[in-house]
Amino acid sequence: MKKHLLMFLVAVMAATMSLNARTVLIDEGFENGIQESVWTQEFVSGQMPWAVEGGDADLAYPSTALQGSYRAYLRNTKGETIGYRTRLVSKVMDLRPTKVYMPELTFWYANPKWGGDRDTLRVLYRTSARDAWKVLGEYGSASSDWKRVRLELPNVSQNYQIAFEGSDNLGRGIVLDSIQLRSAPECTVPDYLFVMSKGAGKINLSWVASWDAEYFEVIVSRDTIDPNEIEAVEAAHPEKIAYHGLVDGLYQNCDINLEAGEFYLAYVRSLCGEEISAWSSEVSKDGPFGFLVRKTKQIPLEEHFNYASGVTRDPDWTWNSNTGNTNPYVNSKTSNADTRGNYSHDKTYAVIFSGGSNTSPSTFIPADRFVYLATPALSDSTKDEFRLNQCQVRFW
Repeated sequence: MKKHLLMFLVAVMAATMSLNARTVLIDEGFENGIQESVWTQEFVSGQMPWAVEGGDADLAYPSTALQGSYRAYLRNTKGETIGYRTRLVSKVMDLRPTKVYMPELTFWYANPKWGGDRDTLRVLYRTSARDAWKVLGEYGSASSDWKRVRLELPNVSQNYQIAFEGSDNLGRGIVLDSIQLRSAPECTVPDYLFVMSKGAGKINLSWVASWDAEYFEVIVSRDTIDPNEIEAVEAAHPEKIAYHGLVDGLYQNCDINLEAGEFYLAYVRSLCGEEISAWSSEVSKDGPFGFLVRKTKQIPLEEHFNYASGVTRDPDWTWNSNTGNTNPYVNSKTSNADTRGNYSHDKTYAVIFSGGSNTSPSTFIPADRFVYLATPALSDSTKDEFRLNQCQVRFW
């Protein structure tokens, strides 16, 4: 009964979607090239145009288009003088509040570096053809893979335009895809999925989304599925679905009971009354969010970290830092016992806390960074009311 009620609620919300609930002025995946009805080009310096690539041609940096088979690019392929700048300028749009409610721009881009060099993308806007361009966003740090950007459009007017300006600096070029200019509220796709173990197979799944969702629909499966066909999957292969439920829009997380030691895939989407977002898996370059439910360890727990050579971490423990490096770690690649003796009282392997991947002074943990190691969830089968403060810890 509960499953049928859930599907009924989702179906009702989908059926009440109205075409008037949003206004889309640009929805561009470049599948039809750079359309003159939408875009013009402005050569600020040099004569290098934005163009379209994809289809049957091999792509690189990154290796795929984001939406469909094609993407726009600006790249020095003609021996253009270094330092060219070209703008991809949108059509004129009436973005006054009576026409478009809280307009916003979303797009995906990448600008891989070549050696230490990278090209710069700037997003510009102007309120009329007579006005100067103003910078809405600038993206000069290199990104080798697709990144999503969402911008609220300021100073809206009757003759509004945006532009994507690419500047050459000997990088591997700039690619654009999946550009959308539309009204708010945007029923945002949940992102940044994260799992925290609560022990005994129980996890807390969390995500980040805007607060205009009335509900979040959550699916956790044991195998890859198409979440848009969830009803058919549940009917034909119920064993694949570990969890399917609705979460109140006030909360961007939920507790789920699963099997410890098993691997799962999570899918989340926003239900915003008259609009439904895409699934988290549909916009993530990695597909569905996968996670392992850590096992619960029994007290007493004894750990010497004497892993097989080359194994530097046990996935049942939590290893984390904000240094940007793989640390902490077990020095299981250190074959010399005397060298290990610098870090272990018995010359066996030890956990190394550092700011880098070795123990040189240059990789000491900086004052504004952290590195930590946490045990698995713990329990004591001999006690009905086990509490962590009943334990004592001993270590070298």
